[in-house]
Amino acid sequence: MDTLYNNFIAHGAWLTLLKGMGTTVAVTVAALIIGTLLGAVLCALARSRFTVLRGIAKTYIVLVRGTPVLLLLMLFYYVILAPLRTDALYVAFIAFGLNASAHIGELMRTALQGVSSGQVEAARSLGFSRWGAFRLVSFPQAARIARPVYENAIVNLLQWTSVVGYIALSDLTRVVNNMSSRTGQPFLALAAGIAFYLLLAGLVHVIFQFFDRPQTRRQNIAPPAPTDLAPRPEVESIASPNRPSPDSPTIVIDHLSQQFHGQPVLTNVSTTIQRGEVITVIGPSGAGKSTFLRALNWLNPPSSGQVIFLGQDLSDRQTDINLVRRKMGMVFQAFNLFSHLTVLDNCTVGPRRLLKLTPAAARQRAWKNLAAVGLAEKAGAWPDELSGGQQQRVAIARCLCMEPEIILFDEPTSALDPTMIGEVTAVIRQLAQTGLTMVIVTHEMEFARTVASRVFYLDDQTIYEDGPPEQIFANPQKPKTQSFINRVRSFEYDITSRQFDFIEMQNSITNFCVKHGVDEAKTDRILLLTEELVLNVLIPHIEQIDLTVSYSEKDQSYEIDATYGGPEFNPLAAAPESDSPPDLSVLIITGSADVSHRYSDQTNQIRLVVH
Repeated sequence: MDTLYNNFIAHGAWLTLLKGMGTTVAVTVAALIIGTLLGAVLCALARSRFTVLRGIAKTYIVLVRGTPVLLLLMLFYYVILAPLRTDALYVAFIAFGLNASAHIGELMRTALQGVSSGQVEAARSLGFSRWGAFRLVSFPQAARIARPVYENAIVNLLQWTSVVGYIALSDLTRVVNNMSSRTGQPFLALAAGIAFYLLLAGLVHVIFQFFDRPQTRRQNIAPPAPTDLAPRPEVESIASPNRPSPDSPTIVIDHLSQQFHGQPVLTNVSTTIQRGEVITVIGPSGAGKSTFLRALNWLNPPSSGQVIFLGQDLSDRQTDINLVRRKMGMVFQAFNLFSHLTVLDNCTVGPRRLLKLTPAAARQRAWKNLAAVGLAEKAGAWPDELSGGQQQRVAIARCLCMEPEIILFDEPTSALDPTMIGEVTAVIRQLAQTGLTMVIVTHEMEFARTVASRVFYLDDQTIYEDGPPEQIFANPQKPKTQSFINRVRSFEYDITSRQFDFIEMQNSITNFCVKHGVDEAKTDRILLLTEELVLNVLIPHIEQIDLTVSYSEKDQSYEIDATYGGPEFNPLAAAPESDSPPDLSVLIITGSADVSHRYSDQTNQIRLVVH
């Protein structure tokens, strides 16, 4: 104790240690400020859509991050800033700030990439600007992601500053080194230095722990008066007073086309959606259903054409698309709730910030709509505490809190467990009864049929068929609609020679049947009929045949079509003057299937239909 007192206290050595620690803290704080500000600029450049700006950011980060901080410090002190006779402390600020900026810039970029793009789109669909979506969604969630790594970066920066003694700055490390040499007590000097560094690192940790406290569960949110919890009887309009008359259409779509990477997805789509209509959009995967919906909300602006919503042309540069989106709600298949906000906050953030409602009015509206979807008791929960069906119902309630003129549903049940689909479709059915205009992309055919007042079938890059559900589902007019509604799956095989690979054809048919769940007995019958028709009936007379096997999932029937050219010829029909009995293959075919033959324009087609 006497040694400790004589060397570190009696002669004021501890004050020297504090002064050195002050230099270390000053360099660390200044470098952190410079590094964070410059890192934010680098992050913005690295995320830019311009290749040149991304290249500049990447080059800077690679060069600076790859250069040892000591060499960077000496380069600035002895070379770059030497003619200016810059104070060593300021040189340290600059060198360490530049070094930190490369690491912090990459940290920011990585953290922002970790934020769900779907949540950003959800914020944009509510009517937030890009900057508003960044402040609401991207920044708070990226900050939470980056917080532990940012703390580690500060501690590392604190340790890196130990090399400033090379430019004659008396930081903590240099003071400890001098004290060790002067007192002849290296252990005590080093122990004191370590204690001071641990004190600084511990202080950083305590500060970050304060900001990184776990989210508290707000279970004690007081509901409004019971009368306010009644479901809203009708959806009120928030459209401007000079909007078109109630008899005018909600949306007019005129020659809308969309391309991605030069490939057309939608081509010349034109239609009108009237007020109060419930449109279900069906079609095969990849037909452009979600693209169509996102074009209406202008999340993916179309390549050409017009979308006129409540009399406003969305392609007009004078149109404020953010104001339009406040009247056009959108519900996504991935829910896209804001994960850093409670259920109640998810529902109130739009009305408060965009519609300028008071917090009390926004909460009252949120409670009303949460009650309407059966989730008032979950107001204080966080999204990750809810099931998929509950999250989707909250997403619907969030949409309703903006009181839109129309809601676009992008496959609202596709991400749900089958047991949860019913709770979401029940809410949508209730909304349909209020007269709210809706456009619903769905793969649930029974739901699409029963909820819709009108159905769009998308195929061939357009609205292939449009009509009431009775027509589309019971009596579709066009071939592709018929195939889709009957869930017809087809397999095609071209025979170009009498020496074709019969085993390959049969194996391909088997794989087709297995893929689409055709039972073993039906598969065996299909194989038998194709063998008899092709190998024993047609090939002796015909060399080139187009074979199609179609299976209907709806009525469990299948068809076998054989198409071939030449004059009219039906080998399954005996010649009128022939008294010889038909061969065994013909008997097997005609006894197992309904057989028909058509001839037109030098083309024969034999069709076998088996139920």
